[in-house]
Amino acid sequence: MSEASETQAPVLLRLAGTMLALSVVSVIIRFWARILMRSKLWWDDWLALASIPVVTICAIVIFWTSIGLRKHAKYVEPRNIRKSLQLLYAGEVIYDIGISLPKLSALFFYARIFGQRKGYRGMLWVTGGLVIGWIIFAVCTAIWQ
Repeated sequence: MSEASETQAPVLLRLAGTMLALSVVSVIIRFWARILMRSKLWWDDWLALASIPVVTICAIVIFWTSIGLRKHAKYVEPRNIRKSLQLLYAGEVIYDIGISLPKLSALFFYARIFGQRKGYRGMLWVTGGLVIGWIIFAVCTAIWQ
């Protein structure tokens, strides 16, 4: 196979599609379980739900494979280079937010379970502050790079 015809598109499409489906299904099951158990929805649930639209990074990857993600830059059509760079720019910001929301959701879940312990609650606040600081730093870096 020559360098121009080498492609990883099928692997990327399967991976992105699988991750998109697993994310959506897991959040649906989470909410379904809360409703069946008649448990109160809390911040961890809402952050998990908020992370679903951010998995659009998977959709971006799926679209991007059609315009050149799978190819070396010298084989991408010139008209698609600008579009690819725009997708890269948007994808970086979405990715940074997308990997942070589940972290915050997990921290709130821990707070719900272990929130009565004062020392543990303080560690959760510090960790949450670090995650939020990282989000701000990463998004600003992606925007103004």
